[in-house]
Amino acid sequence: MRAKEYMMQYRVCVAKIARLEQNIERLRDQAGGLSAIQYDKDRVQSSHDPDRMGVLIARISDLEEKYSAEKLRCIELMDEIESVINKVNGSECQTFLHLRYIELDGSKLTTLETIMDEMHYSWSGVNKIHKRALKEVDRIINT
Repeated sequence: MRAKEYMMQYRVCVAKIARLEQNIERLRDQAGGLSAIQYDKDRVQSSHDPDRMGVLIARISDLEEKYSAEKLRCIELMDEIESVINKVNGSECQTFLHLRYIELDGSKLTTLETIMDEMHYSWSGVNKIHKRALKEVDRIINT
């Protein structure tokens, strides 16, 4: 795997964790919207599952277990990526990698223009640091 693809996994994990948490929240909202059975009204036979709440709660529980395992894998990968950044030679390369791949705006990468402003470098300076940083990451992950 190339360094840039490796680093981009951090963003993918951030987005995946957010999506998993939204799915669980959506299911919980749906469960909260189900009404209790009203025994005082006339009952009409229907073909739907009479225990919708139980089915939904079981589904939520299954998904929470699945999502927890997936979140744990993502968190471990994110920790690994941060560890690789800490092994990179040169503090400016570490700073660049952190700004570009770790400090996300939502799940979007920080723009090179923003990094230029923050690090007080020109466009060519930022590109040189980026290339050097990715070479360092390549060296670390492929040894």
